[in-house]
Amino acid sequence: MMKASSAQDEVRESATSRAEPSAGENLEFGPPRPGPHLGPADAPDPNVVESPERRTVFFDTALLSRQYVRERSRYVAELKRQPGMLRKLLTASVLYLTRRMVWSFGFFPIVIAFWLPLVFARFNPVVMVNNLLPSLQSFVQANPQGQAAALETVFIAWFSIGFAFTVFDLILTPFRNPLEQATEYHMQAWLALRAPGVRAADIEAADLMEDETESVQKSGSQGTDS
Repeated sequence: MMKASSAQDEVRESATSRAEPSAGENLEFGPPRPGPHLGPADAPDPNVVESPERRTVFFDTALLSRQYVRERSRYVAELKRQPGMLRKLLTASVLYLTRRMVWSFGFFPIVIAFWLPLVFARFNPVVMVNNLLPSLQSFVQANPQGQAAALETVFIAWFSIGFAFTVFDLILTPFRNPLEQATEYHMQAWLALRAPGVRAADIEAADLMEDETESVQKSGSQGTDS
């Protein structure tokens, strides 16, 4: 009995030694272990929208700028071939100049002519009228030469105020060509389809940098040749 029990113990020890890997054996070869069970709480939420910072899209700026310039040139040439574009340009120019002239020569001089006397009268209309009556009486009683000089002075003041406001208005609100506006809208839609998130200003900046590098390289090559 003792021999049989000792034999059984030796068989068990040999079986356990075969089942347990040694320290030098590779543990990667074996049956795959099942992963942790994911419950419904661990599943990703489909309603959660990924932030745009995590979805970064990289574009070839040089290639995109060349395509941008090519598409812009093509669209501008296509617009110029349209028969009604010249009429739209002339109509927009006339309306722009009319608005500027009306504002500069019609609105501002009249407002200033009434505003300054009202300010000097401390915003009292009665005092303003009493101050203006002697000037009007002297103008009516004056001879034709004096009236002509007074009217000439008023005309010079009106024209100088209107001209000054016209210059400032043309500088602050320049004319926008309808051709350029249509091209800008088209290129914004084109960029939204080709490269979402890229602005036209970035493409133009890349074009300027590329032109500057080309000019620097040309000047350097000319200097080395000379």
